[in-house]
Amino acid sequence: MNIKDKILVLLILSLLPNVCITAQTEQHKLSGPSIIEITEEQKQQYVRTFLDCIKNDNVDLLKTLVEYPLRRRYPLKRITTKEEFKSKYNEMFDDKLKSEIIYSSPELDWDKTEFNGINLKSFSVGLTNGGKLDHLFLSKVEEERRDSLIKIDRDTIHKSIQHYESPGVHLKTSKLTIRIYIIDFQKCSLVIWDKDSSLSTKPKMVIDKGIVYFPPTIGTHYSFYRDSYRYEIIIGKDGKHHGNPVEFITYKNNKIISREPAIELND
Repeated sequence: MNIKDKILVLLILSLLPNVCITAQTEQHKLSGPSIIEITEEQKQQYVRTFLDCIKNDNVDLLKTLVEYPLRRRYPLKRITTKEEFKSKYNEMFDDKLKSEIIYSSPELDWDKTEFNGINLKSFSVGLTNGGKLDHLFLSKVEEERRDSLIKIDRDTIHKSIQHYESPGVHLKTSKLTIRIYIIDFQKCSLVIWDKDSSLSTKPKMVIDKGIVYFPPTIGTHYSFYRDSYRYEIIIGKDGKHHGNPVEFITYKNNKIISREPAIELND
């Protein structure tokens, strides 16, 4: 299985209820937003509206039916406005994806779940339980642009980490620059520099064999362990954590010793 196939599986896992949620400490419990339950009839109506938008290229309506920000996978940036969505519509919805959507059956080809909304069975497209576009796999054009950006980036980072193939998160705090690289399925690596250091310099810390998992309704949870320390980052689907800035949290012996809010985040 090549790295792109592995990442595809990882993304599919992110849309499913997590099967290995670990116990959390009292200092840092996870609690998600309330769940919207919908009927089969509501599901089909939401899907039909979405299909009609794609079939007729009704971008003016579709741009109002998007859960912003729409994630595009780092180093591509999230789409944050209706105007940006409209300008990138043709790039995101290529002929292959449009055909898959248009010829799908709202009744047979779309599933609804409590935690992860309404999904086309291929997982290439998903809506919230309120009928808004929630996730969308990258088109061929986007994949090519992403690959090009990764190659450029790889040529500029320190040689000790150039073997990492898929950057998943780039985050800055007031003190640190942090990268998370997706390795395989639910494994990832943490790379940290001082904030003002060039990425071409040797990182101050690298931790391999981190764990990424996907608690229902939460988003993505990254955990890294070294000796008595644990490092965590939790990123909601909206690029925040329960409406607050994402934090880089450090534990020692299961007690929080520092919390550093992100001042810049791209995932």
